[in-house]
Amino acid sequence: MAHKNATRGVIFIHSVMPAVQPHVEWAVTSVLGYEPHFEWTKQPAAPHMN
Repeated sequence: MAHKNATRGVIFIHSVMPAVQPHVEWAVTSVLGYEPHFEWTKQPAAPHMN
């Protein structure tokens, strides 16, 4: 989705429990005003975290 005053960037979330991911996505979407693509990656140091 293109925005007139769009910019590009990366948000790094270093650790979050899977149950909290939807809340993080909602908060980021609220701030940005649109829903970005989220890519969650398992963390080998803490298997229960993303």
